[in-house]
Amino acid sequence: MGMFVQSTKNTLIDSNYFKDAGSSSLIYSIYFATSNSAIISNNTIINQSTSAAYGIYTIGLNGSSSDSNLISNNSVSLINSNGGTARGIHAQNNRFAKFYFNSIYNNCPNLANGRGVYVTGPPSYAGNVYVNNNVVVDGPGACFEAVSSS
Repeated sequence: MGMFVQSTKNTLIDSNYFKDAGSSSLIYSIYFATSNSAIISNNTIINQSTSAAYGIYTIGLNGSSSDSNLISNNSVSLINSNGGTARGIHAQNNRFAKFYFNSIYNNCPNLANGRGVYVTGPPSYAGNVYVNNNVVVDGPGACFEAVSSS
């Protein structure tokens, strides 16, 4: 685990460098949960997990139209040679999160597990925006996948 942040307001995660040694089976470089008014920006992530890798994992960000969360200008590289779950940005059950100008590289060789950006949540979790994110999936996965859950 790189950084775990939960239940905060006005958090700034800016200009950090995260790199794992490739010896862990599960890595969350930035895990950010149930928070609002946050900025996650200008971070560099190089993740070499032996099984499951998450660059930026967001869950339950509770923004509003006037008080949103910003995830921007981050660089995420996932080098996952074993084919486990690999997600550059995992966004789950967020409201009013803005994902702008992030660069993601993912070389997961597994069709079912490699995602540049993976978004999930019920339709009532609205207001999320994805703009000008550059995503390369160097394998059979997807650059962007959105899944609605009930």
